[in-house]
Amino acid sequence: MPADLRVCADISALRTTSRTPFKPSLPRPHGEDMRLEMSRRTDIALEALRILASSDGMWSGKDLAELTATSPTFLAQALAPLIEIEVVQSRSGRSGGYGLGTRAWAVSVLEVVEAVEGPIDSDTCVLAGGPCGVDECALHTAWQASLVAMVQVLASLPAIKS
Repeated sequence: MPADLRVCADISALRTTSRTPFKPSLPRPHGEDMRLEMSRRTDIALEALRILASSDGMWSGKDLAELTATSPTFLAQALAPLIEIEVVQSRSGRSGGYGLGTRAWAVSVLEVVEAVEGPIDSDTCVLAGGPCGVDECALHTAWQASLVAMVQVLASLPAIKS
């Protein structure tokens, strides 16, 4: 198997969800910079997870939203994917709120990112913006290798530090 195909296969093997792919910001016409960034929702999900891990028990949505500098509504949207994968639990009612789920201590940063953003897209050309591999661009090999490295690092980092 050619090295470029092995790199693409390596990325696919590291994926943890089947959501719509997260696509890095691609180059814009007229030479604007390419950017690789995560959404505010992912930032809030990771921060909330770390806050939840800082103490036992449940946190009210209001208190957790205040600590993450967002609204309770946006916090709920950010945490919904983590509830789905059992990293966070939620309980309604007067004594309800958010707490750590059964998988919280085992989840990686990659799993959180992909739960919120969707899988990292390795099938889009970084220069042309179309399907990768049709006409390989000058950055194909380097970009694919850097994606593999990024995915491996994110997969190795625990979302909650013990």
